[in-house]
Amino acid sequence: MNLEKGVYAAYTPIQVLSRMLKAWHARQERGSPRQDAFGWVTVVSGLQDIHDFLSSRGQTDGLSLREAVSESDRGTQGLRCHRLNVSKSGIALRLGLPDDPQPQVGQLVLIKDETDPRKPAIEAGIVRRCLRIDDDTMELGVQFIRGRVKAIAFRPVSADSQETGYQSGLFIHEGADQLGSLLVARGLYQEGREFLIEEADPAPLVTAIRLIESGPDFDRFHVHNSGTDWAS
Repeated sequence: MNLEKGVYAAYTPIQVLSRMLKAWHARQERGSPRQDAFGWVTVVSGLQDIHDFLSSRGQTDGLSLREAVSESDRGTQGLRCHRLNVSKSGIALRLGLPDDPQPQVGQLVLIKDETDPRKPAIEAGIVRRCLRIDDDTMELGVQFIRGRVKAIAFRPVSADSQETGYQSGLFIHEGADQLGSLLVARGLYQEGREFLIEEADPAPLVTAIRLIESGPDFDRFHVHNSGTDWAS
């Protein structure tokens, strides 16, 4: 790189480094092409806030949540972000830097696209790239989690038969012939652990069979259900 005198005089060292990293950042070839798709979306970050957002907006497909969980709703509004481009596997976003907390790589997010107000699209995803553009703006690269996301209330089944309270979680329905996945608070995953899902009476029982990913505040893992069709 030819750093001629005065070329970067208008930039701070952090801004120079940011531009260099952006220019040199080698990325793997994408599995699906991205298309420019400018517009606005709402982004909600974190397991609990996503659960609250879905619950408060009736996006639970009729799922009856336990009263103790329902009362935790914080009325989360989310952040308005500018959509830059999108593909089958992910989306690129630009947003103003929030005061606190700021997005981070590995964070769970929910993206609500209201391009068609008659049928808003909702996608869960994981932040794979964070790039600060300047003092006020940053860009995010988000990889979608394939499947339909639902807010649920669940209870871990304790080995010593001591009943614990219901907690907030998310279920990803990945298709009729696919294993579903559960997202719960980080540290709750154990292979073979059983969870009761508050959906019907009796409550469906699912078993954790394989960890997919752990993030700052979540564990995501595939589950085998008890044979009921509650997740369809």
